[in-house]
Amino acid sequence: MAEATKPMLGKIGFTAITITALISTFSAINASLLGASRVNFEIAEDDELPHHFLARLWDKPTGLMITADVTFILVNILDLESISTAGSVGFLLIFATVNFTGFRLHQQLNSNKTIPVIGFFLCVIVIFVLLNQQYHSNIIGASMSISIMAFCFLAEFIIHMG
Repeated sequence: MAEATKPMLGKIGFTAITITALISTFSAINASLLGASRVNFEIAEDDELPHHFLARLWDKPTGLMITADVTFILVNILDLESISTAGSVGFLLIFATVNFTGFRLHQQLNSNKTIPVIGFFLCVIVIFVLLNQQYHSNIIGASMSISIMAFCFLAEFIIHMG
């Protein structure tokens, strides 16, 4: 975005957009880390995650430490495009799941079932299009996205088997 504004706004515009993007990114990471740690804690209370996530360190859920550590490792190993791809695939998968749930519960929600079905299929199509495009231009990003999804499904399977 900053590079696109450079011809029109010059170096000052480039710098302003870059700083704004960095602040926005830091804010999103902070919100994600803190939100994820609380989600892990709540899910562990419902016996959907191991009870180790209920432990506290410095009066904060240990899920924050786990999430921060994994994030720190991934940020230092991967490039920005790979992280962006993995995040996009993750969000699209969440949106697809929400739409599928809306379809399945349309009677209880007293809602139209067509819109969530369309949303579900569009999200799935976009996931495949994104992964295909990234496979040809950024195989590490596509591989990391698939690996993260596979790990999440495997971890879910293992947790529910135990």
